[in-house]
Amino acid sequence: MYYEDTSISSVKDDNGNIVNFIAVRRDVTKELEMERQLLQAQKLQSIGQLAAGVAYEINTPMQFTRR
Repeated sequence: MYYEDTSISSVKDDNGNIVNFIAVRRDVTKELEMERQLLQAQKLQSIGQLAAGVAYEINTPMQFTRR
């Protein structure tokens, strides 16, 4: 199985009547897989940034202001 991008156009005669159709198909399986991997990497990057922020907050002593 694979994913494809398809474009279908009509072919008309001199009077404007449709006499045929032409289809152009392109396998886009690799592009979709790369897009999925990029999305996954972006999610992991966001989780890493969140974890780094939480770790920073845990490891940084809170500063109190005395009056």
